[in-house]
Amino acid sequence: METILITGANGYLGSHLVKSFLSKKYNVIGLEKNCACNSRIQNILPKEKIYFVEENGLDAVFGNEIDTIIHTATCYGRNLQSNSEVAETNLLFSIKLLEFSVKYKVKSFVNIGTSLPKFISCYSLSKRQFSEWGKMLSDIQDIQFIDAELSHFYGPNDDKHKFIAFLMGEMRKKNSKIDLTTGQQKRDFIYIDDLVACFVLIVDKIKSLNKYECIQIGTEEELSIKEIVLMLRGILKSDATLNFGARESRPLEPNRLVANTEKIRSLGWNPKYTLKAGLKKIIQCEGR
Repeated sequence: METILITGANGYLGSHLVKSFLSKKYNVIGLEKNCACNSRIQNILPKEKIYFVEENGLDAVFGNEIDTIIHTATCYGRNLQSNSEVAETNLLFSIKLLEFSVKYKVKSFVNIGTSLPKFISCYSLSKRQFSEWGKMLSDIQDIQFIDAELSHFYGPNDDKHKFIAFLMGEMRKKNSKIDLTTGQQKRDFIYIDDLVACFVLIVDKIKSLNKYECIQIGTEEELSIKEIVLMLRGILKSDATLNFGARESRPLEPNRLVANTEKIRSLGWNPKYTLKAGLKKIIQCEGR
């Protein structure tokens, strides 16, 4: 039985990965920052399979013989974290984790990267920098590094600050008013079940992959933000007022972010959900 360490195991993506790999009969270990971060996994993983960096340190978790790490732990900087805190999680801690992986002879390191351009935010800068470190270290060290560049993902009971979850929350309010950019940016959204299926497939096929791989993950369903917002309002039958153009776009905001899914599809993956189907699935699952 292969052992997988999932960092950020209590996060939205991490907890879904924990459930999925357990169902596939992998030996799953979870890693989180501290013991306050276990609400999603405390009833899924036994206590002895959950490690906390602040309480246990990394040597304790690497005392297990780990085959593959899926590194989902991240800091977006949305909760007033400083730039140094963002860099500490996304770059410095990640490098340390990769160093321990080499030291303890972990075979493969699957990184949850970003599709965002490097200089759009401190978050994207730190994520891109770690991806560069991973590529370099895979060239000179005995470890496989798979860099998964993610499009926006969404699903039922997602974190409320995420774009789709935020919009749904606002649109469910009576007579709400939502300020938006012009919404001309084209984006690619992937439903959580489709995203998890990508990582299950990557791990299943990991021996067939190169020592370094960059795999873009999305659906290639290209829609503008305005189209997505209007679609969601229609599905919810919301009376929300949408103020397009009331907000400025971020500096350096790309007009188009759509994944090239040729590599992940070549492994045998295809998305099951269109965006419209995924949005309807959220409503069905959340019962609202």
